[in-house]
Amino acid sequence: MRHILQEDGWIVGTFTSPYIERFEERISVNGQPISEEDLVWAATSVRPLVEELAQTELGSPTEFEVITTMMFLYFAHRAKPDICLIEVGLGGRFDSTNVITPLVSVITMIGHDHMHILGETLGEIAKEKAGS
Repeated sequence: MRHILQEDGWIVGTFTSPYIERFEERISVNGQPISEEDLVWAATSVRPLVEELAQTELGSPTEFEVITTMMFLYFAHRAKPDICLIEVGLGGRFDSTNVITPLVSVITMIGHDHMHILGETLGEIAKEKAGS
C-alpha cells in the first residue's frame, strides 16, 4: 500500500509492529525510519504524560500505548505525512490505535494468538478485531 501511494505522489507515514532490524523502523515516512533525534524528541515529549498517568488509578500505559503516542506526535508535529498506514497492536476495541477514525480498515490473518484478550474462538477473535 505504501509503494502504491508513494508512486502516486503521496508522503506516506507508516506505523508497524514489530520491527525487522531496528526499532526506528516502526515509525517511518516513505520507508525512511524515524531519526534517532526525532525518536528521542518524541520519547521526551511523551515521558511527562506517562509519568502523570502512572500516578492515576489507570496506572502506567503499555509499551505499545507509549510508542503509539510517540508516533502520533511525530506525524502531527514533525513529519506531517499526507496519509498514514497504521498497523494495530493486538487489534480489537481496546487497541491504542483506536483513537483515530480510519478511511479504510483491513483485517488480515485471524489466528489463535492472544486468546486471553481477544476471545476463545476464531469468531470471537474476528468480532473483537473488527471492533464490534
